[in-house]
Amino acid sequence: MQWSTLLAVVIGTVVGGLSTALADHLHWRRSVVEQDRENLRKVYVEFLDAAAQTASAISDTAHDLGSPVEARAKAARKAVNQLGLYANQFHVELSAPNPVLPLADQVIGAVLTLRNAVEEGSIPGSQPYERAWEKIHEARRVLREAMRDTISRGRSG
Repeated sequence: MQWSTLLAVVIGTVVGGLSTALADHLHWRRSVVEQDRENLRKVYVEFLDAAAQTASAISDTAHDLGSPVEARAKAARKAVNQLGLYANQFHVELSAPNPVLPLADQVIGAVLTLRNAVEEGSIPGSQPYERAWEKIHEARRVLREAMRDTISRGRSG
């Protein structure tokens, strides 16, 4: 057997092995990136769901005009504490890139503005109540856009 044939076989084997290893690595990396993206999407959905549920519960409380203001205020505070808003905020803080964090805080601030309005006796149709809802809608819209952006281009930000 000639040395050139043996050398070609060795080089072909090495190149083939390296090519396979590189392809496996790239496939693994794509899988990791996709799993990270899916985990981030899940954290985002859970946060937005908790914010929506909390705001809706506060709104339901405000619509209960047969209850005294003190009872509505207590129910509004209870909604914020029991529907996972803060727990989901912590998940966002641990998972999301920096551009998303202040926007998530703005959503929480808007929900708390609604809670404060209800605690102060605001009812549906009143200016403080309606302004709080407008603030919630706008904060959620801006946050959703930022979340979509981070998911579509990966976690970097």
